[in-house]
Amino acid sequence: MEVLSLRLMDDRFYHLDTCFCPLANGYLLYYPPAFDAYSNRLIEMRVAPEKRIVVEEPDAVNFACNAVNIDSIVIMNKASDRLKESLTTLGFQIIETPLTEFLKAGGAAKCLTLRVTEPVHGSIHANVPVESRKIRLEGHLLDSGLISRALDSITENGGSFQVLNFNLGEQRQSTSAAEVKVSAPSLEVMEDIIAQLIDLGAVAMPQDVRDAELLPVVKNGVAPDDFYVSTIYPTEIRVQGQWIPVQKQRMDGAIVVNLGEEKEGGKGGKEGKEGKEGKGGKKKAKITAECKLLRDLKKGDQVMVGVGGIRTIRKPESREIRNSSQEFSFMSGSVSSERRVEIVVEQVAWELRQIRDQGGKVVVTAGPVVIHTGGGEHLARLIREGYVQALLGGNAIVFMTWSRR
Repeated sequence: MEVLSLRLMDDRFYHLDTCFCPLANGYLLYYPPAFDAYSNRLIEMRVAPEKRIVVEEPDAVNFACNAVNIDSIVIMNKASDRLKESLTTLGFQIIETPLTEFLKAGGAAKCLTLRVTEPVHGSIHANVPVESRKIRLEGHLLDSGLISRALDSITENGGSFQVLNFNLGEQRQSTSAAEVKVSAPSLEVMEDIIAQLIDLGAVAMPQDVRDAELLPVVKNGVAPDDFYVSTIYPTEIRVQGQWIPVQKQRMDGAIVVNLGEEKEGGKGGKEGKEGKEGKGGKKKAKITAECKLLRDLKKGDQVMVGVGGIRTIRKPESREIRNSSQEFSFMSGSVSSERRVEIVVEQVAWELRQIRDQGGKVVVTAGPVVIHTGGGEHLARLIREGYVQALLGGNAIVFMTWSRR
């Protein structure tokens, strides 16, 4: 079972029971402003939109979420007509019980009960998907900030983690090692997280290591879906139980594997036994791997897909090396045409909401492309809803906005 921590941001809601109430059949009654942006993102990634029942502030301060749910019956202190209608439409029956005196002490219906049985309905609980993987990190984990970057990468992409083991180096120049269990609500989310962890040098635990998955190219210059995009770091992939170094390492390429072919040995071999060179023997195939640009892919090439069976080799780096000019950084700003657009948009949206929740300010520098692509109305909405506090733009964006109106 995946266990997540949610952070509360409003002092009025001091406990999860005051603003978060799971209901029967997978529904959730909750008050989003009580949580920070990251916590809301965790909730939204794990509870379907049609299952989320958002409570407005007037109901929230009356502790509508501090309710008792028994099958289709929901008992609470007080509910607005709008909330009653929402719950009734979904098949719930609302029973209001005046608990205003108990609200003075910071509790309502749920805080006044003690559940002595917790029935588990297999049809509901047994079908909750939780993807889990274990990874290992080695290097100057604390000194270089590598462990922080790895854990941040997990949470920012919608996953959760549990540090299973952490061996800290005895001296400053010593390396450390950490074993981390990563959990995610779906395979797709997990694959995105693992891909980023691999770029940081993470490797699967020995018992979880498997061969890389290969798919053939069916059309020149077109890679298979979900092909692994190479990085600048030396890479090895696991094929037929052995780790193969990838040649011609480069950014943003596909990894092509040549499995070779076993050939019959000729005369003059040292031994004639099977598996050795010589008459009647076989020459063992040599497996090779190399990076190729997408345009260089040929029909029939075996291309690695997914993130299983791969590891990057990164030299242990200290803070001094990392902060010096020696380290090469590419696409460090996370926005590039080579990246999946939906991931970038999701990250930017999450950051905007986080900044707004923390009282920060965002300045947008916009050009004509905003209007060309029909983004003007969406940018205006972001400004109206408090996500953007300042807009910088030249004559072009002003003129195009005026002319379209």
